[in-house]
Amino acid sequence: MPNRAAGSTRPAPERVYGWAFDEADPERQVSVSIFVDDHKVGQVVCDRPRRDLLESGRFGSVGHGFDFRFQPRLSERRAHRVTVRFLESGRTLERGDAMVPEGSAPVRRISGTRRRPPFP
Repeated sequence: MPNRAAGSTRPAPERVYGWAFDEADPERQVSVSIFVDDHKVGQVVCDRPRRDLLESGRFGSVGHGFDFRFQPRLSERRAHRVTVRFLESGRTLERGDAMVPEGSAPVRRISGTRRRPPFP
């Protein structure tokens, strides 16, 4: 099945950014859907160049990054679950499900307990 869940996301109250690609066709740019608290808020094409991906040589020669700005930004008065899924298959990216904690605290991944520093 296309859209093998390769990618990563980093959410914050004002945005979610990361990358995604189709392992079966690294030259093809994919689109992802963005969900906040299980409600779709948008979608974006993963077409931004990322030096780290290009230098690895594994991800083809096209951009696979994305940066989605929440309008309006997420309320910091409560936690929000941000999920990023491939548009075509609906599958969640490997690291595409995370919490933006109340009060702009560090991001907590749903799949683990690892904590990340706040994002600019």
